[in-house]
Amino acid sequence: MNNGLTNTYVHSLAVSGTNLFAGTGGGVFLSTNNGTNWTAVNNGLTNTYVFSLAVSGTNLFAGTSSGGVFLSTNNGTSWTAVNNGLTYTQVSSFAVSGTNLFAGTQGGVFLYEVATLVNEKQSPGTYEVEFDASGFASGVYFYKLVVSPSNPLVTEGFTDVKRMMLVK
Repeated sequence: MNNGLTNTYVHSLAVSGTNLFAGTGGGVFLSTNNGTNWTAVNNGLTNTYVFSLAVSGTNLFAGTSSGGVFLSTNNGTSWTAVNNGLTYTQVSSFAVSGTNLFAGTQGGVFLYEVATLVNEKQSPGTYEVEFDASGFASGVYFYKLVVSPSNPLVTEGFTDVKRMMLVK
């Protein structure tokens, strides 16, 4: 059952389709046959003590003991650190909600957003924003539109969340 799983201290499991991932004290391991055989998938993972894993679409996140959060968009073949704004790099747990990834750390909860397209005050009118999806994998994403009132006498704004599908 654990053939190839060189570190059997498993902290976390995650499933993406037919792929089973194990986060261990020796990195991330991938099984494509229900755990019978395992292969290490740690290229670019600079800290291989993995506490937590999370899957969101085709994104695989790994939370490490002192290296922060890493992202793989290719089933663990390569990893990139995504620690912008992360003040504590020991990540013990994850929760995924839409395109938001919440990471539990020693310093509290950290939110990783995929992208922010506009974050500035606008005059009333009609606007268009072009979204460059070249760095994103195919999948379902959520976007949120938040309108705050410009009139200080108006206390309620508008928030709407929609789903979009990216097909490449």
